[in-house]
Amino acid sequence: MPYPKTFPSIGNNSAFATEFVHQAIISKGFGTLNKSDYESLLVFLLNKYDSSFSAQSTFQKSLLLKQPESKIRRLEYEGALKYGQHDIDAMRVRVKDYLENRECVFDGDFVSFNIEDKFLYDFVSAYIKEQKHYVETSFNKDTITLSRATFSLFIEDFLITAPQAAQVKAKGGKTNLKSVIGNVLAQVTSTAGNVIIGEIVREIIQHL
Repeated sequence: MPYPKTFPSIGNNSAFATEFVHQAIISKGFGTLNKSDYESLLVFLLNKYDSSFSAQSTFQKSLLLKQPESKIRRLEYEGALKYGQHDIDAMRVRVKDYLENRECVFDGDFVSFNIEDKFLYDFVSAYIKEQKHYVETSFNKDTITLSRATFSLFIEDFLITAPQAAQVKAKGGKTNLKSVIGNVLAQVTSTAGNVIIGEIVREIIQHL
């Protein structure tokens, strides 16, 4: 995807300006933030309010902001820590939004996908380990590899929304979410190696 030369979603976005004023002035006090704090706040808000920016790779963001990739990664991590919401519901939304248009790769019994956002990467890895499942992260600093069974649980926990899960429950056991996910994954992987994660989720929802 070509990187944007402007921030089209920001121009008339009052929420961006409101949160910037709140975080930079009202919450901390005028003049309290240093240069690094301002930079991490701005990158955090760009990711939050400009979908064209958040969809870019770290490299494309570095071209746009004229900063090294290492600095972009640091600012994104610091911004998420300092200004983001860390409760599980907020993180589910962030993970779902981030992975919506990104690919996963099926290789036998394993599934891999990339998360360049270091904060999200660490969160997803830690969450899966906390659920007593194995996650392979040693091959690439951005790649998470899961067994097919663990990926199925990851979809159920993070990519199926609460209303969609409630829809399944309301059917009184006529539809089993785990079996639907398993059937869709089997169908998808029989025809393609690289699949958009959002397309898998939409296929699952259609079968609920």
